[in-house]
Amino acid sequence: MNKKLLLSLAFSFLIAALAILGVLIFCVHGFYEKSNSINMPRFFYCVAFSFIGFSVLLFKLCFKFNALQWNSGRGYIIYYLFSYLAFIFVLSSLAFSLLHLSEKTSSYLFYFLAAPISFTLAYLVDDYTNIAKEIMKKGSH
Repeated sequence: MNKKLLLSLAFSFLIAALAILGVLIFCVHGFYEKSNSINMPRFFYCVAFSFIGFSVLLFKLCFKFNALQWNSGRGYIIYYLFSYLAFIFVLSSLAFSLLHLSEKTSSYLFYFLAAPISFTLAYLVDDYTNIAKEIMKKGSH
């Protein structure tokens, strides 16, 4: 896997997050009518900060591995792109759902809590997969 390819993937997640945030600012302050049943801008707010957290993780991975490890892991980019993308949406919906359990966190506190929670959940996505692999290994013994 090429280091430049992973860097471009990280930049594309960061640009996608900034584009989502830009559209959300336009929608919330412009033409969006508030509804009690569907609140999609808040969900995409969680998705945007999850993308930012995931792009920081990809930047960290670019500088963590040496050249020998990069050449041996060609399938990693597809693995990161497809499986982790689905994982990010699941984690974003988890953060969105948890913050809407209480009346206090579903009001103005949502934005202050959703950003760090979504960012942290996406940044630690590798840890969740490693924990799951360890549990599977311990269960098979």
